[in-house]
Amino acid sequence: MNDISTHFCLIEPDMIHEDLLLGLEINKPHAVPEFQCNSKVIFDQQPEKSDAGTSWSQTFRGVTPDSSIMEWNGRRAYIGVFRTDGSLIIIGSPTEVPLITVTPNVGVFVAESTFETVSPAVI
Repeated sequence: MNDISTHFCLIEPDMIHEDLLLGLEINKPHAVPEFQCNSKVIFDQQPEKSDAGTSWSQTFRGVTPDSSIMEWNGRRAYIGVFRTDGSLIIIGSPTEVPLITVTPNVGVFVAESTFETVSPAVI
């Protein structure tokens, strides 16, 4: 069973945008920062129905002791959530990139993002 792991990475939009447009499987690009969390990464998605159809609200939260995550506060980046088999769940779409919010706490940094998309991620 491929479960969500304790690692995630943040990917500059231009590094995978074209692959997302082509519908290719995304692997972690070289030289992107990977962050170890104190516990399992939280990734949740819920359907939301409206007159325009169904969309999916995706929520990401990772708690890491790595202070370098602060560089990403207020920036847009694709979020790669690692599964236990090493594959990635990508949060983001070819047309929109999630906004990353990082909040410092005592000894840890909380990275969060909420993203709306028309298709759910396959977990």
